[in-house]
Amino acid sequence: MGRNIAQVNSQLTGPITRTFGTGQVQFFTASSTSWTIPGGVTAVRARVWGAGANAGGGGKSSGNGGGGGGFSMKVITGLTPGNTLTITVGTTGGGSSSVSSNNSASGGSGTAGGSGSGGDVNYTGGSAQAQSGSGGGGAANLFGNGGDSVNNNNASSNRNGTSGGGGHSYNAGASGLFGAGGRSGAGTSTPGMVTATSGLSPTSQSLDVIGTGGGGGGGGISNSSPAPGNGGSGGGGGGGYNTSIAGGQGGFPGGGGGHGHVGSAGASQGSGARGLVILEW
Repeated sequence: MGRNIAQVNSQLTGPITRTFGTGQVQFFTASSTSWTIPGGVTAVRARVWGAGANAGGGGKSSGNGGGGGGFSMKVITGLTPGNTLTITVGTTGGGSSSVSSNNSASGGSGTAGGSGSGGDVNYTGGSAQAQSGSGGGGAANLFGNGGDSVNNNNASSNRNGTSGGGGHSYNAGASGLFGAGGRSGAGTSTPGMVTATSGLSPTSQSLDVIGTGGGGGGGGISNSSPAPGNGGSGGGGGGGYNTSIAGGQGGFPGGGGGHGHVGSAGASQGSGARGLVILEW
């Protein structure tokens, strides 16, 4: 039902999973007590993302970014038209998403990424650094595990994944498969890129690549009020450094929030993005 691709050097020209059933698609960004199975439908394909974790608290010398949400995809068979499926979508802060008891994806928890379970394809969200100014982990997706956030010493480490982990206040965000990471503003008066490249749009041509965007750039350490870096689609939010720099928001779906490197004034911590469920039939 899918392939784990370590590196992709060009955009896909069409979905690798092909159109399912008659090509009907429905997005769920909030929980639903029931979804009625349409007439003539005995199978659906369910794509599920858990929510990203919020950044942890702490002050100028402590805190952490939030882990990214997990991902699961499953073809659910043996359905009876007129019966219902329960759709659960994780809200901001690391909640789990699921389609009844068929497949699910947990949200990020603290610095750890969530994980998919019960599916034909299951992957784990990226982890975040347990340090102040850390970006969030990227969400998992069809292509593999989410990217870990960048640490404060080496921008080239802790970033491998199919979505981009958020940048530390010192370092730029990592790129996802189809979206670039935001630049860092560390040591300059230039803020990090406010929005990393989101990746391809969620259309019928690119359902497969939802959640593969880049991570937000670090907020920088010299400017008194630079903008926080927000993650692209599924990317982790960037970290901040100064007393007035907020942590970046995780990219939807499932990106973890970035930690604002707060001082006595207190800057807000970045929120993880909510989860997502997509049904095809």
